[in-house]
Amino acid sequence: MRGTSGWPEQTWAIWAKSLDETGWLSLPQHLLDSAHIAELLWDEWVAPGTRAGLAKDLGCETNQLRSLVAWLAGTHDIGKIDPGFSAQLSSRPDQQDLIERAKAARLTYPPLVSAKRSVPHSHVSYVAIRRFLCVSYGFSFHAASSIAAIAGAHHGLPVTRSEITFTEDYFSQLVDEAPEWLDLHEPTLKAATNSFNAAPALKALRSTVLPASAQMLLTGLVIMADWIASNNNVCPLTASGRDGSPNRAMDALERIDPTLPWIPQPPQTEDSNAAFVDRFGWPEGFSARPMQLAALKLARGCPPGQGGLLIIESAMGDGKTEAALLAAEELGASNESGGIMVAAPTMATANGLFQRVTDWAKIAMRDAPTSLYLAHSKAALNTKYQAFQKRELLDDENGPLIAHSWLSGRKKGMLANTVVGTIDQVLLAALQSKHLMLRHLGLAQKVVIVDEVHAADTYMSQYLHRALAWLGRYRVPVILLSATLPHTSKQALVDAYRGENPKRRRMPVLEPSGDSYPVLTLATREETAIETPTPTARSVTVDISVLKDDQQSLREALRHTTTDNGCTAIVCSTVDRAQEAYQIARDEVGDDALLLHSRFTSNQRVQLETQLLNELGPKATKDNQQRPARRVVVATQVIEQSLDIDFDYMITDIAPSDLVLQRMGRLHRHARPLSDRPAWARTPKVSIRGFDSPPQESEPPVLNELVELIYPRALLTRSAAALGLTNEAPKVELPRDIPRIVHATYEQPIVPTAWEATHLEQSAEMEATLDKAKNRAKSFLLAEGRAGNLDGLFGRSTDDVGRDSVGEQRGLARVRDTDSAPEVLLVVGDETSYRPLPWLSDVADEPTHFGMVPSPEAAEAIATSSITLPYAFSRPGLVDQAIDSLEEMSSQAQWQQNSLLSGQLMLKLDSSFRTTLCGYELEYSPELGLIHHPRMRRSAPSTKASNGDNDDT
Repeated sequence: MRGTSGWPEQTWAIWAKSLDETGWLSLPQHLLDSAHIAELLWDEWVAPGTRAGLAKDLGCETNQLRSLVAWLAGTHDIGKIDPGFSAQLSSRPDQQDLIERAKAARLTYPPLVSAKRSVPHSHVSYVAIRRFLCVSYGFSFHAASSIAAIAGAHHGLPVTRSEITFTEDYFSQLVDEAPEWLDLHEPTLKAATNSFNAAPALKALRSTVLPASAQMLLTGLVIMADWIASNNNVCPLTASGRDGSPNRAMDALERIDPTLPWIPQPPQTEDSNAAFVDRFGWPEGFSARPMQLAALKLARGCPPGQGGLLIIESAMGDGKTEAALLAAEELGASNESGGIMVAAPTMATANGLFQRVTDWAKIAMRDAPTSLYLAHSKAALNTKYQAFQKRELLDDENGPLIAHSWLSGRKKGMLANTVVGTIDQVLLAALQSKHLMLRHLGLAQKVVIVDEVHAADTYMSQYLHRALAWLGRYRVPVILLSATLPHTSKQALVDAYRGENPKRRRMPVLEPSGDSYPVLTLATREETAIETPTPTARSVTVDISVLKDDQQSLREALRHTTTDNGCTAIVCSTVDRAQEAYQIARDEVGDDALLLHSRFTSNQRVQLETQLLNELGPKATKDNQQRPARRVVVATQVIEQSLDIDFDYMITDIAPSDLVLQRMGRLHRHARPLSDRPAWARTPKVSIRGFDSPPQESEPPVLNELVELIYPRALLTRSAAALGLTNEAPKVELPRDIPRIVHATYEQPIVPTAWEATHLEQSAEMEATLDKAKNRAKSFLLAEGRAGNLDGLFGRSTDDVGRDSVGEQRGLARVRDTDSAPEVLLVVGDETSYRPLPWLSDVADEPTHFGMVPSPEAAEAIATSSITLPYAFSRPGLVDQAIDSLEEMSSQAQWQQNSLLSGQLMLKLDSSFRTTLCGYELEYSPELGLIHHPRMRRSAPSTKASNGDNDDT
């Protein structure tokens, strides 16, 4: 085996992986395994663009960087040459042979070890490597620290200054009490340097302080190599602790079988229209839209190796996804990217994109197996994703896509080639959290697409901007999609990606695009290009009216639907308002009313969404009898972006104008024959409610208290003015009016003179609220990163968001400000047993006693009953109190032994489907969803609406 000679003989007696019935592994063997696996990952798995970017950042040759990677992985556990680490086995009778081996090699266990003064071996590695680099290679202190930090962080978090000081004090004691352990550090590090031919790389870097971006990626690669080398199934233990097989690392990697990086191969044609037709299999005569051609033009013109931020602003349903995917191929090719990440605002939109992305990938990635990961908390319940998990390699149906068993899960899933998930998976790249380096390693090798980027609020935008700053530093191509993006928001996104400080601007600001629409912007660190192609989206003129916010007015607004049929949407700002409106709709149209919001269990919500797509989607018509003659859908914001559905008439609560425009995008969305629509709804109409007193030229609107608690009052007031709600017969022409309305809401708001005093007060209130949101976000925000300061990136938070479902929920709570209430699994039970909800499965009548493992059938049924708690449970303090209570309840069940339920939180209902949690009374109804009873809710303090809808993550 290459590189085994020269290692101090005593080190072969030090254990790295403890004894079991198959054997053990010595420290040199584990370090050699890690190094050789890291070399193979560097050669075959790391994307060429990532390798080139790291070499450029460090100013060294690619072959030197390869040796450095091997050296970093081959020294990361040098801290296991420590009596404190070795003595961990001293109290275990089955491990005494390993203790005796060390003693036979003249290694002692001093009193300070028996006193159980614990120093993590990663901390010992840090101090040992830093000393070695300074003494043996003349490194500057800061340069040595920047390299040593990688070994110090290989357990997922960097070593802090206080921990370094503590470890140095520990070393001082070892000098007196067990110097033979310290004496092994230098010769072992020299042996590693010789084994991996790392001396030229170390000499080249002795004055270089590694930038934090390089530290993050190199640490992620070391963690990945270490995890593979620590897997006994692929790197088996041996009786001697050694393995001289020359192919041991290769065999290990073949057992893991991580797929090779994607090699983008865009359609080889100068005819841009033909490129779209070829890639998406469009029928003959089908042409790409000007916006799509402009996106491809900008992507093809992007300078190679510089990443690039492409922002596509175009109307709803205009083909932005197809434009982004083909542009991603071009940007991926010019940057030698190794994969793609597509992020959507919600699980529903992610699930919808999953099919479209996999259809594209079957063609675009058809030449080699490609790993696939669906990145959200309910991926295991997605039947389309399950089909990829169960299939054989390269079968005819799913082409080259593999739901890879190792490249999956909360920590490793982002390492897959193709990832589809929620925007949270990108935002988490800016959250201080354990093993964050793996997420960065995964994202740094991809083209990243974020759909509906305008959906990020002020709080989430802090994480989005910081994530973009890191992606820009990694030269990752990023594509952002939006129909309603304010110019100031676009400027902030570009500045974030460029690492631009608006107060000391290096690049000029973007020129406002005015009424131009669509608009496409490509920004690199040095250049900006803008395209304003001809709009081609179907023009729709929408008549707007204002509806009084009372039950009788809602009934009258439904009169046409009740008597003359039609498909009507009622969009509400809160779940409680939706449940109330549904009761009215049901009184009017009976079973033709349908309710959809986020507080249904996941299986019910999927069923409801599927029903809506089947009835109101593009393929449903009156002729094929799929589109119903009459349907009233009462929903919350979940239908804003999630579903490709088409209504004849819409009633909506007032909301920020961009969201109202998104909702209007579901009105007369599909081109249909007139016979598909009732005579009264041949012209698109929207009625806007949510006002206690409607807007008038002479006085501003008075907003419903629940609506104004969900959205800032200033935005709602501006939106009422921008939408022309004081006009006698307001109209909006889509998509032409989108930029004008968004500009009048977010950029230069103009309100009637009689509103100005109220608006000024509301604006000051909103600015104060936004400042508070920004400050809250800073508590857990990853720092921007200065050279050689890996520890400085992390501060308050050391959350392990990938540990399990609870850890993930805590992480999601950090990156979202309005959707952070805990997610639970509903069961029905008493003090002794529990069972699934009775309408879920045939096993619902079979109880599972606490302390027993649920049957696979019961577990599967329970797993589909996930639900997000009401917004009240997202408040600081209460969210942690709720999770603690739920964890205590869940600990009684043996869920950790089932992969679907492990780490999940149980909420147990009584036989009437009610429960009390942290003083709040909750009830689940199959018809209405989770009900938050007012009597209990009024008794609890609230700073925001306690019944706002919680969208999924």
